[in-house]
Amino acid sequence: MIVVLVAWLVLLIGILLGALTGAAVCYKVLRDEMLARVRPQMNVVELKVDNLRTELGFVAENQDALRREISPGGPNARAS
Repeated sequence: MIVVLVAWLVLLIGILLGALTGAAVCYKVLRDEMLARVRPQMNVVELKVDNLRTELGFVAENQDALRREISPGGPNARAS
């Protein structure tokens, strides 16, 4: 009787460990597949963000240059 109970417990533990291992493998494979699909799109978005930052930097520099030219103490002001 005890041998049968131990056999059932070993079988149950084996099934649980197998299910846990299978779930871990599935999680890893699905995660890798999702990253493989998303990574190229993320690279495109990063390039677009970098381009926007560069453009904003140019706009900010141009605005500063224009403010310096137009300001009363700018390069067009006459020395009195």
